[in-house]
Amino acid sequence: MLTQEENGRIKAIADKIRENFHRVSLQDKIIDDITYLKAEIMEELDASYPLFQEYLSLVDKEQIRLDPLRTYEAGKEAGLAGKDRENALMEYYRREAADSETQKLYADMQRCHDRLRQALGDKNGLVVEFLELYRFAYGGLLRSSDLFFTMGYAAGRKQQQ
Repeated sequence: MLTQEENGRIKAIADKIRENFHRVSLQDKIIDDITYLKAEIMEELDASYPLFQEYLSLVDKEQIRLDPLRTYEAGKEAGLAGKDRENALMEYYRREAADSETQKLYADMQRCHDRLRQALGDKNGLVVEFLELYRFAYGGLLRSSDLFFTMGYAAGRKQQQ
């Protein structure tokens, strides 16, 4: 349903968002903080280190959960159908959240997060701090999903006219 031009434009915007968040994260030393926290967590975990590797894998999956192209396309379909943008966006988020893969991802993340906190004992705040910084540094696309939906919605409305 997306044109080659739309595909290229959305990918370019997504790349720019990633670059901007990465640049800000470097400038504000957030990447350094993430690296330090990783090292401290791994040192504290010692033999339980594979648990942290599993957690990192799940956190990475969370960041790619909402694909900008798919989100744009959902917005475009809503615009073409003449739906109210806000309602259509909330419906899209609900549908994505109810997806069995998404539910499994978040259940696995919570389980792993809880086990990490338990393994870290009185240093369990490290994993919370790590997650907050990681989501800031690498979660720009996830936090910008409404932008991609709105762009698609506007394109659908324009095409409908």
